[in-house]
Amino acid sequence: MALRITFQPGPQQSIEASRYFTEVSSDIMSSSLPVVEPKHLLFMEKGRAPLHLRVWSSHNSIQDGISGFVPWLREVAEGMRTLGRKSDIGAAMELARTWLKARHMEGDLFVEVLNPAHAFTEDEDNELSVGIVAGETVMLSARNVMFAKLSPGIFGLTVAGMGSWLIEQFEGKEPVQCFSPAA
Repeated sequence: MALRITFQPGPQQSIEASRYFTEVSSDIMSSSLPVVEPKHLLFMEKGRAPLHLRVWSSHNSIQDGISGFVPWLREVAEGMRTLGRKSDIGAAMELARTWLKARHMEGDLFVEVLNPAHAFTEDEDNELSVGIVAGETVMLSARNVMFAKLSPGIFGLTVAGMGSWLIEQFEGKEPVQCFSPAA
């Protein structure tokens, strides 16, 4: 699978793209995930910080399947934090490639990784939101970075203050071509 990538620079572009990506992601998730009460999970791993999660899932026993998902979730959270700080185009494209390849539990899932300082309280906030539909990543959202499936084979990535990318999957071979309009 090859990718065609188009970059639109600028802070205003990143704001507008984020609004659009949020709207599309909300529509996808609300049409895919039945109305269910969230489960609050505290995931503990030896030698790692606890992970406070709020999970909406069509699976009744999400606790059983989440353990295989957590390492990927930690990797995504770290990648998005790094990308939000450094805004490196090469790193952005490498992360997008890994997000496109990842397959998860075959059900539908929405996960919030909560800030551990305020988890499960009235003051809580989330550090990362993840939307999975039929095992495919359709939305990743953090403070300064958002990745969303816009339609089949078309994804968007925006980094606050930097701009946005349109990422198209197509049959073919690499190399990946990046286009940027003249400033």
